[in-house]
Amino acid sequence: MTEKSTTQEREPFAPFTKEGITRIYFGGDKVCRCGCAGEYFEPSDKGFDQKAKRFMRLCEEKYTEDSSLDGGTFINIRTSESGSAGKALTAYFEKQEEN
Repeated sequence: MTEKSTTQEREPFAPFTKEGITRIYFGGDKVCRCGCAGEYFEPSDKGFDQKAKRFMRLCEEKYTEDSSLDGGTFINIRTSESGSAGKALTAYFEKQEEN
């Protein structure tokens, strides 16, 4: 029963798969996302699969709210509290068309 209710709580973030991720950011949280405080990974980049697997695992362990940015959707997961801004892993998805 507990697993089912947890799944229902996370329903707004599902369904998504690794294949649905268009890019991943790993770096400073609560800072600009120009790339100066972190690194972006595209699906063709070395390291993308590793970051995507970590992101999927963290989605199961942590709970965050989804947001829109420039017409696209992203999920940001804070991975550490180090420094003033901390670190984050952010996955970006293509905007879903509404029926």
